[in-house]
Amino acid sequence: MTHKCDTTPSARYTRVSFFSPALLAVGCLAMAGLVLATASARASTENEVGQRFTVSDDGQEVRDNKSRLIWRRCVQGMQWNGRTCVGVPAELDFAQAQALATAEAKASQLRWRLPHVPELRMLMLYQPSDGKGTLVDERVFPATPATWHWTASSTVLGGGNFNQYSYDNIAQNRSPGTVNRTQFLHGWAIHFGSGEAAGNIKKRSPLLVRLVRPDL
Repeated sequence: MTHKCDTTPSARYTRVSFFSPALLAVGCLAMAGLVLATASARASTENEVGQRFTVSDDGQEVRDNKSRLIWRRCVQGMQWNGRTCVGVPAELDFAQAQALATAEAKASQLRWRLPHVPELRMLMLYQPSDGKGTLVDERVFPATPATWHWTASSTVLGGGNFNQYSYDNIAQNRSPGTVNRTQFLHGWAIHFGSGEAAGNIKKRSPLLVRLVRPDL
């Protein structure tokens, strides 16, 4: 014996065998509540995205209404085709990434640059939105590769003045010279698959770039 249970707004069907009508009614009510709760959560998420981000008319830029920064919607090398970001991401070392940002700023007369670690991390989610491991909202930044992205940050060891007498620096044989060499040879990057931020990335490493600028 098969019964049909219609749970608006979307019809769902469940098979029940040898159960009383009362039990069937309870199951239908429970399923209806689940559907409504899911729809409500989806609407709440979409509303939150709409409040947080504003996409430009041409779809190529995104304004973060929280930080008041404007981001390229696609990583460098990919292009917005009206539906998503397509193409092959450009892999650049740190010097090439900085040169790219400088050239973009000069050509557009806008202050395009590499983002700092805290700025780029503001785009990240606690869990993937696309089920594939990319820690970014795919509705806002589609086809974002789940890999390392360059930042402009160069400060290591928390910044500030170097204390050569601190226990940690003595234990790890750090000195002002080694710290300066580390800053010169390494940069900071963020991985959009794991959420990790690392400051020991060799600057000659080929990573991805997403440019940002202030909303001026």
